[in-house]
Amino acid sequence: MKSKKSVLCVLFISILYTDFSAYSQKWKIFTDEYHIYSVIQAEDAAIWALTSKGILNYDKSGKIIKSHTIENGLPSNLVTCIFQDRSNNLWAGTEDGIYIFDGKKWNNILVKNIVVQKVVSVIEVNTEVIKNKQNISEPGPEYSPSKKPNKFRIRKIFQDRKGSYWFCTSGRGILKYENEKWYNYLDKDKDKLIDYINCVTQDKDDILWFGTSSGIIRFDGKEWNHIDVPNKNSNNSNIKSICEEKEGRIFFGTDEGLFKYVKNEVKIINQYLQINDITYNKINDELWACEWIVGIHIYKGNEVKRLQSYNGTLPISNPNCLFQDEEGSIWLGGYGGLAKLDGTIWGK
Repeated sequence: MKSKKSVLCVLFISILYTDFSAYSQKWKIFTDEYHIYSVIQAEDAAIWALTSKGILNYDKSGKIIKSHTIENGLPSNLVTCIFQDRSNNLWAGTEDGIYIFDGKKWNNILVKNIVVQKVVSVIEVNTEVIKNKQNISEPGPEYSPSKKPNKFRIRKIFQDRKGSYWFCTSGRGILKYENEKWYNYLDKDKDKLIDYINCVTQDKDDILWFGTSSGIIRFDGKEWNHIDVPNKNSNNSNIKSICEEKEGRIFFGTDEGLFKYVKNEVKIINQYLQINDITYNKINDELWACEWIVGIHIYKGNEVKRLQSYNGTLPISNPNCLFQDEEGSIWLGGYGGLAKLDGTIWGK
């Protein structure tokens, strides 16, 4: 097959930037003692934060009601992600496996009798962006931990609307737990497009989107598609965060910019940002993008507002993660603590 050069559809927008250097925001600082890596909200509205010293559980007032550390039973000081499912079970992904908290202690989840499914890539090219259409072969042989050690480095945990659990791993592809059975999706290609998985989300049409170290993987329940997200230095981007806004557009945050996926095209929003995390502000119809060291970029139409770390606009240096709770408040975590924005920066 002859190779064809793909053309990335570039979105050129006249953007007006506004810096909030003197605006007094209503940030409430919850802690300045920890580095915060991620934030989630439980069914009871309590906030869980993954920190450099363990997992902290805050109530609505900001009081710490539970702290999970190595000293009181946390299985590892290398926790990489936390997740709470619809049954209120608290999960932790670590560098050496999956754990679940039963209310009293942490239990290791034994990943066994895995059904391995290989993915075969078939390159399809259009004039806008390369898409690798991938089909799963017949299930491969099962293997047990006795033959292959139970050492999965977990990056994200997610539960889809059908109740199946998905686990993003570093170097071992995608894990799924469904109907008491484990599945491991691996790439048959030497390029290993789906071996290193950073993040996952499900859109309004129930399509799963996985951010990888080599672009996007899209799974509609039957077919797997690889979508290239080229950047200025290589053929593919390291996707670190994904979110969907109300119109169904999918946004990707990468090491080298912010992109969106609209009508089978990848479009560039800004290719000069180092994005750690993105979230869609449902209350104000805004896209919030967290950039390492710099601060936060807030996109609303063709206008962009910036909250910068260096000039004191943000209460936390080196922002790392963003989260919007059920009440609409934005939470910011980073190297320097955890803070909550009460009110809107768009107000006077």
